[in-house]
Formats: sequence, structure tokens, C-alpha cells
Amino acid sequence: MKKSLIIITILVNIICIFIFNNIVFAKDSLLIGSDEWKPFHTIDESTNGVKGFTVDLVKEVLNRMNVKISDHKIYPWKRACYMVFNGSLDAIFTTTKTQEREQYCYFPDEPLTDFSYLFYIRKNDKEKIKYNTFDDLKGYRAGLVIGFSYTKEFMDFITKENNYSQFVTGYKNFDLLLKERVDYVPAARRVANIYIEQLGAKDKCIALQKPLMTDYLYIMFCKKTIKKEFVEKFSLELKKFKKTQNYKNLIDKYNWN
Repeated sequence: MKKSLIIITILVNIICIFIFNNIVFAKDSLLIGSDEWKPFHTIDESTNGVKGFTVDLVKEVLNRMNVKISDHKIYPWKRACYMVFNGSLDAIFTTTKTQEREQYCYFPDEPLTDFSYLFYIRKNDKEKIKYNTFDDLKGYRAGLVIGFSYTKEFMDFITKENNYSQFVTGYKNFDLLLKERVDYVPAARRVANIYIEQLGAKDKCIALQKPLMTDYLYIMFCKKTIKKEFVEKFSLELKKFKKTQNYKNLIDKYNWN
């Protein structure tokens, strides 16, 4: 009798493990989207694929889970969000958490990285444009990216003032900043540095000292196509990967500071 109970217990445990693994790894390949947001992700012209810090990071974690990326494409950000909300994509990155996004997507507990948003102005305006409170920005035109998530307080201010322009890419905002069609641009520090370099504007643009916000960035998974257990496993593997030498090598590769 005892022997039969032991055998039954072992069989039950094996079945439970099989079911759990089947739930977690029900997806062995993912359809992923991102926007053009170098150095996080950008089109690799040599391969027509996507490259960048968070691209390499997500690939490493998925490899540890034996999950492949079947396709990864660059879209305008607003379109990428729409596609992951309706299930056309399994996941998109790199993004912040918002109430709307959490309605449609799962977020891992572990973020991909941190970031800070700063206000960028023309260097010639450094004595004119200051930022301690939003009132300091009254009378100046902002350049925003369509579909991007800024702080609620800033969006309330900008909506009330109704003095802003919106464009598909952040690069366009910096281009128009130099052409004096907008007066300031809120942008992620690492991304802004790339745009300024591409435009040859290192001596023409500066960041105001006080940040608009500091936060964490994530990959978000579509609730319609990805199970919550998969996301929990991804979060665990991401946290473990950050303790490895390979992660340190990735930090060094992109000079990620």
C-alpha cells in the first residue's frame, strides 16, 4: 500500500511539473515590436534586423528560457502599442508602466533598465529658459513624441497651455529645436545624446539640470497571447542574468551608465 502511494505521489509530481512547464513555455517564439529609440533599439542596416542595449538584453533572457524571437520589427510607438494591445504582437519594449498599458499587458517585476527624462533647450537660451516648476515653461513651445508617456502633471500643464507640437520621432523634435520651431524637448538622456550627436549639435543643445522624471523601463507582454506565468519566469531569469559576467559585458559594450 505504501509503495503504491509513493508511486502515485511521484506520478502526480511529474504531471504537475509537466503542466507547469507547459504553461510557462507555451510560447516558444515571440513576435516583438519596438520603436526607433537608439541606443535602446534601432534598425540594424547591415542585417535589416533590430539592435541595441535592450534588444541584446531581452534576447539573452529569452535564450535562457529556450524561447526564440520569430520576428522583431520597428514601428511608430503608438502603432506598436496598439498592436500589442490587440494581440498582433506578443510583446513590445522599451516602455514605462501606465494604467492603460497595464489593462492590456503584463509587466515583469524586474525592469530592463532605469532612465531619466530631461528638458533640452538651445544653448543660446540657457539664460532665458529655466525649469524649477512648470510655470517656468509658460510661453515656450514643447516638442513631444506621439504616443509617448510623460508624467501626468506635465501633460496636464501642457494640455492647459496648449503650446506644443507632436511628431512621430524624437529625432524630429531635436531637428525642430535647432530650427527654432520648438523651444524645449523632454527626452530620455541616453536617447537625446544620440540625437544631438547625429545632428552635430553638441555645442548647440544643453539639458536643464532638474529632470522631468526618473523611472524604470520594461518589456510588456500581451495578455491575450502570453500567460502571466511566462512573464513571472522572464522576470526571474532577467534578475538572475543581471548577476552574471555576460550582463557586465553588455553594460561595457554599450557604455551603459
